[in-house]
Amino acid sequence: MLKFLHIMKLGCAFALGISPIFGCSPHLVNTSALTSSADIPLTRIFRLYFNVWGTDASQRSYVARATLNMDTMTAMVDKKTELASYFGNTNIIRGGLAFSANGEILVGSAGHSKLIRLDKELNVLGEITISGGSVGGAVAPDLSGEPLSILSAHTMCVLPNGNWVLGRYGDEGQGAGYNGPLQEYSSSGEAIRRLGWAIASPAGALGQCLAPSSERLYWVDYGASGEVGGGIVISENAGGTGPWVEKARLHYSAGLPVSQRRSLYGLALHPDGNLYVFPQNLGLANRKVIRCQNIAAVMDSAGLSSACAEVGEDLSTYGVDTTGGPDGQYRLLMGSTLLPNRQEIAFLNSAGKLFLYTPGSNSGDIAEEVTFVTDFISAQENPLTDVYGIMGLLAEAIE
Repeated sequence: MLKFLHIMKLGCAFALGISPIFGCSPHLVNTSALTSSADIPLTRIFRLYFNVWGTDASQRSYVARATLNMDTMTAMVDKKTELASYFGNTNIIRGGLAFSANGEILVGSAGHSKLIRLDKELNVLGEITISGGSVGGAVAPDLSGEPLSILSAHTMCVLPNGNWVLGRYGDEGQGAGYNGPLQEYSSSGEAIRRLGWAIASPAGALGQCLAPSSERLYWVDYGASGEVGGGIVISENAGGTGPWVEKARLHYSAGLPVSQRRSLYGLALHPDGNLYVFPQNLGLANRKVIRCQNIAAVMDSAGLSSACAEVGEDLSTYGVDTTGGPDGQYRLLMGSTLLPNRQEIAFLNSAGKLFLYTPGSNSGDIAEEVTFVTDFISAQENPLTDVYGIMGLLAEAIE
């Protein structure tokens, strides 16, 4: 199939959900003015980073690194670093990943108020304690109040100004239906201000987020204690320093029975100007990617509703929906990221299967493509072991 490639000159790494975009604004790219692939060599080799939850019995949670070769369409894990000893052995380490502004890897975990710092060789550099905030408990979804105390540093992304956006795991001991706050933090972990509220039931929490600028944030609100709810949210602030406001929300679950809810988690901002949102719980009704066209032009909830629609084939067609695993965790898809200088979006399911998604055209004359790359669990070399689930995905261009 003929592919039309729109290539961006980007000197930055794209992270999963954790997708910091350092000084880059791909949603502002005029694709009609982009040069051809003959003018800009395609990046061929990437390093991928992701967080593996250890099984209940072993607690061997670790961050893994794999090298992806686009010429041979192969990927292999080449580094692992266990983190259970840093978070304590009493919890499965369920947390997202992000590249910090200085290129370090930040790792979060539900149930803990700290992040672990790693270099790209997965050496532990230290930890950052999440501090600030004196208000706790089940407070109302109010963005004007003082920062909250965060006891569960779940997932995060990094703003171009170096600050973080951090989301608390939704229930955090409060029970199902508890709202999960998002807040902005300094690079040292000091709370700055409230940013938003995850309200997906049960136990709303932050899924992936990404920031095309320090003034605009795209993020996913998902039901953390059952993976049965989800929504797409746009938050903004004035000048990068003003209070955050919720500009748009498209919620797929309010008032619907579980069988009809849309469970969402991952997202990626593409050079075509569209935002692509991936389903999370592939055991529910939605198994297709949601495309939100011309996302930079969306300014309110009505515009978001008009811009977003499911596209392409059911992902189970490509073998993405994998049954089994501890507590059925292999049905989950919790990591996606745009490959720098490429058209493809990499995504990884909790069964350790890596795929590449190439969007179709807005007009529909070019179909989406989904390519299976590898199964990290059954790999002959350096297989993943003791896998309860996989969360987060970062991509770094090598050559």
